[in-house]
Amino acid sequence: MLLRVLLISFISVFAAENYKLEFAQIIWRHGDRSPVYTYPNNPDNSYWKQGLGQLTQLGMEQHYELGEYFRERYQGFISSHYFHQQIYIYSSNEDRLIESALSDMAGWFPPSDWQVFEKGLNWQPIPIHITAVSEAALQVDWKHCKKWMQINETVTSSPQYLAKINEAKPMMAYIANHTDVVVNFFSNLGDIADLFLCEKCHNITPPQWFEEGVDYYKLQEYSFYSQVNQFYTEEEQIIAGGPLFKIIRDNIINKTKGNPTVAENIIIYSGHDTTIIQLAKLMDVYNNIVVPYAAALLIEMYSDVGNDLYIKLSYRNETHEDPFVLRMPTCGYEEYCPVSTYLDLTQNKVMSLQELNSICGF
Repeated sequence: MLLRVLLISFISVFAAENYKLEFAQIIWRHGDRSPVYTYPNNPDNSYWKQGLGQLTQLGMEQHYELGEYFRERYQGFISSHYFHQQIYIYSSNEDRLIESALSDMAGWFPPSDWQVFEKGLNWQPIPIHITAVSEAALQVDWKHCKKWMQINETVTSSPQYLAKINEAKPMMAYIANHTDVVVNFFSNLGDIADLFLCEKCHNITPPQWFEEGVDYYKLQEYSFYSQVNQFYTEEEQIIAGGPLFKIIRDNIINKTKGNPTVAENIIIYSGHDTTIIQLAKLMDVYNNIVVPYAAALLIEMYSDVGNDLYIKLSYRNETHEDPFVLRMPTCGYEEYCPVSTYLDLTQNKVMSLQELNSICGF
């Protein structure tokens, strides 16, 4: 048994040493934030000093730590000094996404020697890019897409979905009675669940009526069920995540052909939990677990000793832990999937912005 373990360990180390990192794309979720919604008579509304949907100091800390992790992970692949040719960060025009990226870069690239511009200030400005294309791809308004609404209507009218709604009705009525808000399973139950999740993360004691009559974990279960079923079918996944996935695949294609990309080494996309869910589902590697704050999906390209290229997928969803490998079933669950195979498997899972606008009526 010991010999077998040693042999497996030797093979794993040997395999890792025979692959060289060539290119990486990282998609992360923003850090901890204030709730995006609250009810009018919530006694704790004044707690959130910056208002709703804003990155908190905890969220900044989470991304600062993530930046420190990436600094160590990619040591030797890119410089410890920031060079704009090596790394490029996209974000949509939302405060918490931009601030998460800024916090991350602060942990990743603290200035040293010639980059220090103010003595005692362990920070330097690093650009976060918001372009028309990245804004559109990172912020697809799928809920108002005509095609998506048609498809999702069949999902939400299925017997399984209707049974879940019926199961949640007593809880929704109870919450509505105590908040003076009409509660709908599809439209705002998730926002209410998120409110109490945010308060729990900040050790805010919930009101007595909530503790007495609401099963917190059941509420989160209903919220998660509603969220993931927005991307139940592959067509829904493509509408919501296909435009960003096209950008990611096009970057891989360009690298394999020796064509320039916006950065030589690493491209980052600052997004939401749904961003990661959509992409993971499109690659058939989603673990059906809530995406935590500051989680990161890594799509890395490696070469072997014969200069053949491979894609490795990893997911970091625990602070202070290394990412775990994601294995695509359609690529034989291999850790390193040949680039040509990966591109073949995903070629029908992308959508241009022009196609999106056409089918959605934007």
